[in-house]
Order: sequence, then C-alpha cells, then structure tokens
Amino acid sequence: MLQAQNKIYNKHKNNFKYSELLNQPIFFKYLCGLTVEQFSLLLNSVKPYTHLIPYPDCKNNSNRRLIDLPTELLSVLTTCRHGLNQGVMAYILNISKSTTQRIFIGWVIFLSTILNEIDLKPESGFLVKKMPNSYIETGHGLTDLIIDATEFKFQSASNFELNSLMFSNYKNTQTGKALIGIAPQAGGLLFSDIYPGSISDSDLTEKSDTILFVEKDHEIMSDRGFSIQEFCATKGITLNRPKQKDSDQFSQVDVAHNFDIALTRIHVERYIGRIRDWGIMNTMWPINRMDLLSSTWQMLAHIVNLTMPFPPKKIVFNKIALII
Repeated sequence: MLQAQNKIYNKHKNNFKYSELLNQPIFFKYLCGLTVEQFSLLLNSVKPYTHLIPYPDCKNNSNRRLIDLPTELLSVLTTCRHGLNQGVMAYILNISKSTTQRIFIGWVIFLSTILNEIDLKPESGFLVKKMPNSYIETGHGLTDLIIDATEFKFQSASNFELNSLMFSNYKNTQTGKALIGIAPQAGGLLFSDIYPGSISDSDLTEKSDTILFVEKDHEIMSDRGFSIQEFCATKGITLNRPKQKDSDQFSQVDVAHNFDIALTRIHVERYIGRIRDWGIMNTMWPINRMDLLSSTWQMLAHIVNLTMPFPPKKIVFNKIALII
C-alpha cells in the first residue's frame, strides 16, 4: 500500500509547475484565481524587479532556485486562494516548509510594495465624464469615491492591553480593520494599511488619506457608520451616507435617499467580496503577523483590479428599475 502511494506521489509531484498548468486554463484559474492572461500580465509587469524579492533569511543567490519564478508566484496565489497551510504547499512543491514560507513572505512583501506605488488616482474630471448612469439618475453624479471598512480576525494575545486594543465591538473578537475606496465604475483606488480593530470608522478614514481621492465640491459615499461630516466639511466635500433614524420610522424621502445610496454603493461590498474569495483573508491570523496580513490584503486588493469589474445590470422589481 505504501509503495503504491509513493508511486502515485512520484508520478504527480512535478505536476504543479507553471509550464505544466498553462494548458489547463480552467484548472489554472481554479488554483490561483486568475486566468492565464491575467497571471501573465501580473508576472510580466513585475518581472524586471524580481531580483528585489526579499526572501527572508536567504542569501542573494538566484542561481540556486528550487522552482522557477512563475511557479513561485503561482504557489503564492494558490496558497492565498485556498487558504492553504504552508506545509501543504511544501508537499505539493516537494520542497521544505521553511522554503515555502520564505517564498510566500518574499512575494507578498514584494508585490504589495510594488503595487502600492501605482498611482490609482484618476485625472481630474475623468470620473465625472465616465460616471455610470445609475449615479447620475440618483443624484450622485459628482461621486469620486465609495468607501467601506472590512475586518480580519486575529488570535487572542496573552497581553490584556493588546487584546483590548485589537477588540472589535462589531465583531466581538480581536480583529484588524482596513479601509477600501473604489471609483463609481467599480475599480479599486484606495487600500489602507490594517489598523487595530478598536479604531472607529471615522478615525480610519482620516488616517487613510481618503480625502486625497476626492476633488473639492465633489462627493464621497459611505454607509451610516462613517460619522465624518465635519471632517468632510472642512475639506470642502460632501458626505453621502444613509440617513440616521431620528423618529419611529423613516420618512418617504429618507427611505428613497437610503435606497438610492444602497443601490449605488453595493459595488464596494462586491469588491470586498472578491478579495475575500481568496480564502487566506477569511482565516484567523496570529496577532504578531499583522504586518504580513496588511501586505497580503493590499496585494490581493490590487490583484482584484486585474479582473473584470461587476457590470451594472438593470432589474425590474415592482415596476422600478434597480441598478445592482
């Protein structure tokens, strides 16, 4: 029985190679979350700088690679996509776990650093010219940025003060919190660092240079948890968020206003959902690796920009045209 298992293992152990998987496009996308074309675009964009990959505790000797660069990147994205333990990926690659960990950390830091250097801020006036009809029809045609926050779970620490700092009342556990901002056309523009879970949405917005993405006299859209009216007013921009309930029930005007915002800001939640399609973002991280989680989050957030955005679709519901 053991000999049979070893025979099967030896037959398939070298199948996880970029060159071997190129001819299996459906399985390739299942593994890493990107099509072959999207993967090639990413790899070719950073290839001139791969000599800068900071493999930890590794001598700078590129002539002794155990696996080729494309396979390294494929292994990192596959680990992220399926939330694999490093030991599992080491078995698949037939290398040591420590080597797999070095490859993962090196590529994540490398990609997040390079991709964060890309200036995603559109040219002045571009967003207004390309504004989707759904925003114009609901009176939000000057929207430059739609923001939201998302949280990631951490393991509890032995330090009480650190646990208190990381504790999120919303999730009722220790978390890290990040801010994301997208354009009305559904492309990602802003992916903040990860902060302790106790930070408020308002403080998170101010620390993330959000205002730099919004032109004066234009609008920023959020959910009702972002109490940043005064902050926006001092910068000369308008905050669009659902109305707070100040009576037993909303007025018809408030209901319509909240409905319009919900329909137009749903794309930021979908963008977050696409990032969380990579299973590693849904796992519980050790609290001493917040730095690596922050890099992983930003790397994957940028990679989602390589995929096709959700196109707006019109659905008729009770004779009302809804944009979803």
